[in-house]
Amino acid sequence: MAETIKVTDSIRDFSKLLYAETVSSVEQIFDENSAYSDLKLSGVRVCCGTESINHNHSQYFLPETTPWLVELYFGLQMLGERKDESILFLSEPSSCVAAWPCDVLQGIEKKWVATLALSGVNSVARLAAISHEQLLVFKQQFRSNRVFEFYRKAQIALQPSPFLPVTALDSMKFFEILSLSTERMLSIAPALTTRDVLNITAFLGGLAAVIKDRYLKPKTLREFLNS
Repeated sequence: MAETIKVTDSIRDFSKLLYAETVSSVEQIFDENSAYSDLKLSGVRVCCGTESINHNHSQYFLPETTPWLVELYFGLQMLGERKDESILFLSEPSSCVAAWPCDVLQGIEKKWVATLALSGVNSVARLAAISHEQLLVFKQQFRSNRVFEFYRKAQIALQPSPFLPVTALDSMKFFEILSLSTERMLSIAPALTTRDVLNITAFLGGLAAVIKDRYLKPKTLREFLNS
């Protein structure tokens, strides 16, 4: 597993390279060892890797610490119905949102942003990671219970970024996508499943609930995905 695979586009392209070989290997193992068994493998789903472990600049690595999860289906399960066959990396918050300053969150005034910054809390990611004890300190400084609101908003903003195939939706703007019906999204991006569309609308809807519109409007879907 110490092999290095070079990919210049995105982590989604990287996953496609891993998929065929991984699934094929799992199927081969079961075929070789279940020739005389009634237990038959009917489907395989693979989840592997994280940005922090496997991504380094423009290259992707497969060190021994790479996390793997393989879901196996037996017998008649998965037969007769279409399953989501996309291969998912362990979901992580959008790196774009994580790096944004705290004042992108709705309701945070500049005076509070300045106080947070003095304590090193200068991004959405840092605000979402502070301890309860530190929240109590900020509560005293702000003389307001709204620090708990801001903390929760930061956590919502750092919901996992959906893992999706590359489609025409990638280049569309934030609110353009939220304005589309499920049927329209599927027609624009046939590679998506209904579950993918639900993941997209839940992800973007969560951001719209806690982040000021002016930061979201100019962004495309691709900018919010970890690619």
